[in-house]
Order: sequence, then structure tokens, then C-alpha cells
Amino acid sequence: MQIHLAYKQSLLKFKKMKKIITTTYYFLVTLQLLIAQDSLNSKTIYPQNDYKKLRIFKPADQQHYIHRWKSTRTTAITLLTVGTVAAVSGYFVFQNNNNNSDWGSYGENLDGVFIGGIVMICGGIMVVGSVPLFIVSSHYKAKAMNMSASIKMERVTELNQLGVVLKHIPALSLNINF
Repeated sequence: MQIHLAYKQSLLKFKKMKKIITTTYYFLVTLQLLIAQDSLNSKTIYPQNDYKKLRIFKPADQQHYIHRWKSTRTTAITLLTVGTVAAVSGYFVFQNNNNNSDWGSYGENLDGVFIGGIVMICGGIMVVGSVPLFIVSSHYKAKAMNMSASIKMERVTELNQLGVVLKHIPALSLNINF
């Protein structure tokens, strides 16, 4: 009788747990389906008749390279400045806490020595990391300066009823050097 009662209780617990798990599963699936139906804010990868707005198809012009040059140069200057300040201040902290020439007498200054050394190394890494940014910045500047568009008046000789005539014709000049 007790085995039968224990079996009924475990069966009831199993049914209750099964009900909780299936309810949670259906709730999560329904929630996911509702989120997936957000058609007002959805963005397709390739919108119809709007492919020109994609970044892939936009040609790089002079303004694009000028913007990239300025932002990369600003990042490089900031990294160089912060790195220099960190390296110099780390050096001063290191030297201030390392004023004892006896290696065994660090004591409480040992934390300052480690912190100063770590700040000095991080500053050096920032300074070294700014060099590639300066190189990329100069590359973008060269690309921006090599691209130019202008309108020139070109002289063209034309044969007319009266003879040879020099005419000025407006010409669009586009210069792109890589």
C-alpha cells in the first residue's frame, strides 16, 4: 500500500514537473516568435532598389579619405600623448619608490615599484602602438591629396570655314593615383 502511495506521489510530481517544463518551453517559443515578427524595425541586407546606399557600393571619394585621415591622426596623437604621459609618470613613480639602492630594503615601497613599472610599460606600449596609426594616417592623407576633380578650360584647334580657330572647351578633370 505504501509503495503504491509513493508511486502515485512520484507520478504526480513527474506530471507537475512535465507541465511546468512544457509551459516554459511554449512560453519561450512564443516569445521568440513574437520578437521575430518585428517587421517595423527590420532591416534587410539588400533592400530593393536601394543598393546605392550600401557601403559596399559607395566609391571612396576625397571627403571619405580626409575624414579617415583626420580621425586616424587624432587617434594616433591621443595615443601618443597619453602613452608619453603614462610612461613618464610611471618612471617617476618607479624612481620615487626605488630610491633605496639596497635590493633587500623595499618593504612597503614594493607596491609602488610594481605599479610604476606597469604604468611605464603600458605607456611604452601605447607609444609604440601609435606608430602604425601615424603610418595609416599618412597613407589616407596621400590618397586624399592624390584625388582631385577640377574643371579646366582646354584649348582645342578647330578647322572652320575661315581657317584654323582656337576654341576653349570646358573639360572635367578627375585625377586618382594609387
